[in-house]
Amino acid sequence: MSTATGLAQAAPEGRTAALGMSTLAFTVCFAVWTIFSIIGVQIKKDLGLTDTQFGLLVGTPILTGSLIRLVLGIWADQYGGRIVYTGVMVAAAIATFLLTYAGPPPEKWSALNYVF
Repeated sequence: MSTATGLAQAAPEGRTAALGMSTLAFTVCFAVWTIFSIIGVQIKKDLGLTDTQFGLLVGTPILTGSLIRLVLGIWADQYGGRIVYTGVMVAAAIATFLLTYAGPPPEKWSALNYVF
């Protein structure tokens, strides 16, 4: 059975539910970026970050997200998109929760201030 034939035979209820759940999951994942943009200025102020440090804080997730998509694409082919996407959502939720524990860096990292 070809993919096109399999899609044509899928129940309309199943396709609607899949579309709804995918849309919801996509919205939840991007809600993290909205939250970060709202609290980003306060994080910069609370941690005493310079403009360069804050730029790295904002830019690093974008760069790492671009790179990890290569690996996630391979995993999606191997293990299936549902499993990989669920794992990504769980990881994003955990990372967002751990953001509540953010604080100033330890003093031993003060040498990094000269680099950035």
